[in-house]
Amino acid sequence: MLGLVPERMEDKWFIYGEDGWLRFHRSWSGALIYALRLDGSPDGVRVAESWVNRDPEQYAATDVAYDRALVRFLIDAFLLRKPGVRFPMPQDAAGAPDGVVQHALVGRAYPERGSGDR
Repeated sequence: MLGLVPERMEDKWFIYGEDGWLRFHRSWSGALIYALRLDGSPDGVRVAESWVNRDPEQYAATDVAYDRALVRFLIDAFLLRKPGVRFPMPQDAAGAPDGVVQHALVGRAYPERGSGDR
């Protein structure tokens, strides 16, 4: 579990595993935003418990479904490096210029997926 260490200004996440938890920090502020307790088995790894920071001074979002989609994206795109991963657009981002939300949240160019896309 090598995680993700930010190397450039556009790298917005610092992700690492510690004590059975996969932790997702914003790279600029250091704020811990997400944590997943992982449970390993011969069949693979599953999330046994999850946590999201709801301190509005550190993370203003409140949409649990979007938090799940963003964490899945971060794992698939950055940790597992799966091909063809698309950035999930939040419901309230309709009308935002292409790439602005994606850059603010993850900093790298990935195709965006609208709320109606699967």
